[in-house]
Amino acid sequence: MIVGSDGNTVALYQDGNAKLHEWWMDRTTGRWGDAGAIGGTTITGDSSAAVDAGGTLNVIAPGGNHTLQQTWMNKTTAVWAGFQTIATNIG
Repeated sequence: MIVGSDGNTVALYQDGNAKLHEWWMDRTTGRWGDAGAIGGTTITGDSSAAVDAGGTLNVIAPGGNHTLQQTWMNKTTAVWAGFQTIATNIG
């Protein structure tokens, strides 16, 4: 779990089909919302999230074929970018 730059709490998890999902809690209402699967790529392990200095929520996760995948949420639209491979041949 992480708190985004907008103050909302974000929870990320891997589903049974190896897809990454997001739930978030609206800080003003206290209600949780389901963003569903994000990125669309196969995730093979636990993800890690961080908010960078510019306030963008970034997620990295191991993907298929020994890759490391990254996606991020657009701060203006709250839409996740598609995953991109940032490293290969990882253990």
